[in-house]
Formats: sequence, structure tokens, C-alpha cells
Amino acid sequence: MAYCNLDEFRPVDAYVFWVDIMGTKSIMTIAPIKGTYYMMRMHIGLLEVKNKYNNIVVFPMNDGLFVICERRNELLTFINEYMYLLFNIATGRDNKKRIAYTFNMETSFLVKGVLSYGPIYYQDGLTNCNRNLVFFKEYTDKLISGMPMIQAYESEKYAPPFGIYIHETVRAFHHQDDTPLAYVFWKWWEKLSEYDYIKPMVRDYVEEYLNYCKAFPEAYLFPLESIESNLSKARSYFR
Repeated sequence: MAYCNLDEFRPVDAYVFWVDIMGTKSIMTIAPIKGTYYMMRMHIGLLEVKNKYNNIVVFPMNDGLFVICERRNELLTFINEYMYLLFNIATGRDNKKRIAYTFNMETSFLVKGVLSYGPIYYQDGLTNCNRNLVFFKEYTDKLISGMPMIQAYESEKYAPPFGIYIHETVRAFHHQDDTPLAYVFWKWWEKLSEYDYIKPMVRDYVEEYLNYCKAFPEAYLFPLESIESNLSKARSYFR
């Protein structure tokens, strides 16, 4: 029998970062191999940087991923680096060189993310409900549950392309060692050394991508109203 002791669940207050590729459903419908190509580049990029951060835990979810961390500053530093890496992957830039991108719709993609905060069940806090689960750690370590992950996922609609929306849980609550994060959006490029160069380049790339989709909406199955909405969000975010 699938025994599970509810009294043994132990949630941990943590920050949750959700990021995924925009429009994957449409991309996969048109060209599954292209959507798979974008997805794998996203995860390969994650594997390049994750080991630099000792306190993050990653949960891959096909065309997206959840990143859990109890230390906000470490997670924000990771977000800054990973978003910049995703931009370089999407545009084919060498991030070691101060060069512009060459737009290619066949290899380009957009991402967006959300940061939330609250009690999360994962690892021992989730699996102590049944002592036999210790023998299936490889499986159970992939499980995650809790309201912050739902809040992050559901709030994705508020995030601009290549932008990060900060859920109200992060603005209202925080660890005792942190201070309130009083922003609606996290501007990840501001902490990078080439801030003045990166910001307009990402803005131009996002606009070029969306304007291409706008010119050929039937080719990408993106609703025009969605394209216009994302253009508006991007222009405000990168202003």
C-alpha cells in the first residue's frame, strides 16, 4: 500500500525561479525538431553554470525549469548569469567578446521568468513521509511541491520577453537575513559589467524577433494580440 505520513512533510521557505522558452507549443506544433533543439540548448546552458552555485537545486521541466534556493542573493546572481548566457545561446554570440548579434530566426528563441517565495516541499522535506523512499532517492529528488512553484508558473504571463517578473510573495516576505525586494521586475543585466552595452542589444533582439513573428503570424501560430502585448511589455521593461 502507498503509505504516506502527512505529519512528516517539512516545507522549507525558499525562493523559486521559473524560466521557460516562450511559444514552445506553437514551435513544437510546426517543427518538433526545432522546439527540441531550443529546449536542449537551454538545458545544456544550465549545466554549464549550475555547478558554480552550491545552494541551488534545479528541477528540469522539458522546455523550462524550476530553480530552488534558500539564499536570495545567490539565486539572483545565478539568474543574472543564466539569463545573459541564454541570450548568447539564442543569438549565437560569444559572450567573451563585445560583439553584436546576427539575427537568425531559425536558431533564435525567447525566454521569460518569474521569482516567487514561500514554503516548498522537496528532497527530505518531501520524502520523509515514507522511510522506504530512501531507496528511491534518484527518483524522489526530482519531485517538488508547494504554492510558490504554482505562483511562479501562473505569473509567467506578467513577465516580458527576456525579463523576470517578481511575484508579490518576494516583495512581501523574505528570509530574516534579507531585506524586502521592492521591485516588480528584476533587471538582470544591471549587475553585469557590460550593462550599458547589453541592455540595448537584448532590447533590439527581442523587438526584432517579435516583429518577425508579427510579419508572419501564420507561420509561427502566434496570435497577433499576444505579439503586440509582448512588444509593449518589452519596450517598457528595457526602457
